Amino acid sequence: MRSIERSVLLPYSAAALRALVNDVDRYSEFVPGCKRSSVIDEGSDFMVARLEISGRGMTETIVTRNDLSEEGAIGLSLVSGPFESFNGRWSFSDLGVGCRVGLEVSFRPKNAIVGRLLGPFFPKLVDGLVDAFSRRARDVLVEESSD
Repeated sequence: MRSIERSVLLPYSAAALRALVNDVDRYSEFVPGCKRSSVIDEGSDFMVARLEISGRGMTETIVTRNDLSEEGAIGLSLVSGPFESFNGRWSFSDLGVGCRVGLEVSFRPKNAIVGRLLGPFFPKLVDGLVDAFSRRARDVLVEESSD
């Protein structure tokens, strides 16, 4: 099982950043390698989302169930995709002036071939995901200190 953790400090509220991460339908507009993204199902405390990711000459579809019940976090669990197991967690911690956003992902590819293809690519994808959300936040959100 491989694990990846990444965090960033941003000058926005936790609520605004959580809403940005929950806006799955727009991922293909700004997440590198994301060709399509959509919400398959949703309720008051969950979302099932599909992402079509391309890179290194391959395209994979990942479907996750996103648990929205925990205040300040979004839990991710695998429904289907190229993994034997996959779990993740976005965390949003208000710091008074800004927010610490964290992403933790643990995964195990389904087989050795997928592992060789995803091994070097997937950690870069997770890093790029945090960077993409940071850029997206700067593009669409207003810093609280400028109000």
